[in-house]
Amino acid sequence: MILKVTKNIAGIRLTHITISALAGVFMIIHVAYLFALPVSVSIDLGYVAVVMSLAVWLTGTAFLERLRDSLFFHGALSSALVGLVMVHAATSNINIPFVLSEIILAATLLVMVANATSHLNRAVPKGQPTVKPKT
Repeated sequence: MILKVTKNIAGIRLTHITISALAGVFMIIHVAYLFALPVSVSIDLGYVAVVMSLAVWLTGTAFLERLRDSLFFHGALSSALVGLVMVHAATSNINIPFVLSEIILAATLLVMVANATSHLNRAVPKGQPTVKPKT
């Protein structure tokens, strides 16, 4: 959709790479500054998010190298990563009011379900004829 509006693939690619690089720098600083042994489920989720961000980065690199289906996997992993980061953020900080934390979790769930449905519709095309087994 952004490409239809801007008609500038190079600008979109540069923006995406810049934002991704800044997110990576933030992740490194965040983990280095707040490093502690896992003491709660929310901190464990943060560590899982860091590992998953590496997978998202690798699939993004594969997309830039124009490997087949890498964009699909990058999009699916990115969606899961964002949800995981939101759950980590909503549950790991005592400064976030409980009601706001619940709103964040509910909104994350709704977006994740919508995104998963979209990816499932792309992965499983409709209208395919079914093949009956020979008897």
